[in-house]
Amino acid sequence: YGVEKNAGDRMIRDMAFETGKGGVTFLALWPGFVETERQATVPGWRQHFLKRYMIARRHLAEQSGQPVEAVAIDDMQIESKRFCGKALVALASDPRVNELTGQVLSSAGVAARYGYTDENGTIPDGFSFLKPGIWKALDPPPGGLVR
Repeated sequence: YGVEKNAGDRMIRDMAFETGKGGVTFLALWPGFVETERQATVPGWRQHFLKRYMIARRHLAEQSGQPVEAVAIDDMQIESKRFCGKALVALASDPRVNELTGQVLSSAGVAARYGYTDENGTIPDGFSFLKPGIWKALDPPPGGLVR
């Protein structure tokens, strides 16, 4: 899975490099952890997901020497299916989106850039535990947003 994801991200960067800034924009968009109808039918899925989430956090913290903080089930950063869709709409609506060509974006980073939230009013960042700062918010475009 990881190899496939990295291959896609690399292909996006290479295509953007080959075509340069111009008529075609190449982006990779990573949603965070997404709540689906399937998960809603599985009893105890949030607890199971939290356990796996904490195992990943602990493993990465051990590798980086960072402390591991406990996470409550209610604090899990899970996004709705619509959140990634909002990212696509925001990117497609931006006349200067080509300035981002070749980048790998998180749905949370796109939300922070364009100023929208998920259905519950938050910007869930399911990747925030991976490497601090890697999924930072995208800077607003020079001159501000064009609406």
